[in-house]
Amino acid sequence: MTPALKKQLQELDLKMLKIKDKIIVLEQALADHTIYAQEPRKAADFARLKAKFESELEREENHWLELQEGMLNA
Repeated sequence: MTPALKKQLQELDLKMLKIKDKIIVLEQALADHTIYAQEPRKAADFARLKAKFESELEREENHWLELQEGMLNA
C-alpha cells in the first residue's frame, strides 16, 4: 500500500466516522417522539438531514471499497 493510498483510506475512515456520529445524533433526536408534535418542521428537517448523511455515508463507503479493491488487484 502506497503512503498516498494509506492516507486516503485513513481520511475516508475519519470522514465516515464523523458522518456516522451525525447520523446517531439525528437518530437520537428523532427517537424522541415529542419532537413530532412540538416541532414538526424541525423533525422533518432532521429526517431529511439524516437521509442526506446516510446517502453521503453510502457514497464514502463505496469509495472506500473501490480503493480497497484497487489495492488488492494491484
